Amino acid sequence: MIRIDAEVLSHILARWLRARAAPVMVTGRRWRLVIAVDGKVERGARLSDGRQVHLLSAYDTSTGIVLAQVQVAAKSDEIPAVTPVPRLAAAELGSLKTS
Repeated sequence: MIRIDAEVLSHILARWLRARAAPVMVTGRRWRLVIAVDGKVERGARLSDGRQVHLLSAYDTSTGIVLAQVQVAAKSDEIPAVTPVPRLAAAELGSLKTS
């Protein structure tokens, strides 16, 4: 498992989940994609130097599927770490452009 590229595995799993999940449709309303970005500390997970693992994730709020995830150095580093998240989410969805 240690040889598996985490970004590739995340991409494959997100594609697989998206192929099987349907967005929640609200009766009488037009569906729209909403992507939320949130940072979390992984409970019980530690790096080799003993620090906690901090992740920044972008997820589709209608399905709950994580589209992109990056590890950040510390909780205070979340805002600068947002930069690659839209690129990763766009790669997962094909585009972030509205129609």
